Amino acid sequence: MAKQDKQKVITRKHMARREREELQTRYITYATIAILAVVTILVVIALVDVYVLTPNKPVAVVNDEEITTSAYQARVKFERLQLVNQFANTLQLMQSFDDENTLQYLQSSLQQISFQLTPEFHGQTVVDTMIDDLLIRQAADDLGIQVSETELDEYIAEAFGYFPNGTPTPLPTLEGSPTQETPSEDIPTPTPYTEDAYRQDYQDTMDNYQQSINITEAEFRDIVRAEILRTKMSDEITKDLPKEEEQIRASHILVDTEEEAQEVISRLEAGED
Repeated sequence: MAKQDKQKVITRKHMARREREELQTRYITYATIAILAVVTILVVIALVDVYVLTPNKPVAVVNDEEITTSAYQARVKFERLQLVNQFANTLQLMQSFDDENTLQYLQSSLQQISFQLTPEFHGQTVVDTMIDDLLIRQAADDLGIQVSETELDEYIAEAFGYFPNGTPTPLPTLEGSPTQETPSEDIPTPTPYTEDAYRQDYQDTMDNYQQSINITEAEFRDIVRAEILRTKMSDEITKDLPKEEEQIRASHILVDTEEEAQEVISRLEAGED
């Protein structure tokens, strides 16, 4: 006759222990979920602060118009890159000279650039510049002065050295010419710099800005637009100022004694030349 398996007897003690274990498991599960939820909320808050709140916090307010942190950071990185490139070019230029005076001048330029790159000076300079740009733009709006996209495109193209209508080249003054007048108009001459080459250089520059200092093409164009607007406002303000001023040539007579001076005055008053 086969031996019957013993049935496991579950006592109240065992049931109570199992219930406690299940309750502990639930508590641990709930606690883990709560911790994960808190961590997730903190991470979301941090990301929102870094990518949403902080970039939109104003570093300055000019007539109720804000300069955002993101715009300020883009300008700082752009201006710093220009200074770094200027430093590198000056350093390279020093290798071409051995004249003591020239080397001292270039060394002084390097020291000045290094000072301009210090965080405190550079940061404040950028803030001041952006405040000026905003004031200029607000004044330009009042006068109806704007920078069109066409003007912006032409300015950038010329900065790259691309002139779609040919490079303006002044005519030389020919020796022995019957007239000594220099032509007032420049005659465009062909340029080997094609539009395709310019477009490629422009795109390479934008890609480099994006990769090296993380600024977008739109941010770059805003910086250039502010520069153009400065020039247009300066032209507007100074358009009525005279281009030439009356000049007077004066001369005087020096004598050794007061007596001689009185004699000269008397002779002049008597009508002598």
